[in-house]
Amino acid sequence: MTDSPMILVECFADDGGTAADDAKIDRALLMAAARLSDDVTRVTDVGGPSFLPDPDTNLPRYQFTVQLDMRGTAL
Repeated sequence: MTDSPMILVECFADDGGTAADDAKIDRALLMAAARLSDDVTRVTDVGGPSFLPDPDTNLPRYQFTVQLDMRGTAL
């Protein structure tokens, strides 16, 4: 049994530098954690970090997407 979920992470902050730094750190942590998992067989960086200001609040926002190939067991 396998699955390939995509994870979209959005990082908001009061300034663009903080949002960008948060996105870089979050991406590195997610990629590292996924690679340490026995259930994750592959990690693919789909896109990002990309600057996309929030249209409703106009706050700086960076987002990235990661896809995980996973194996699991039926419940």
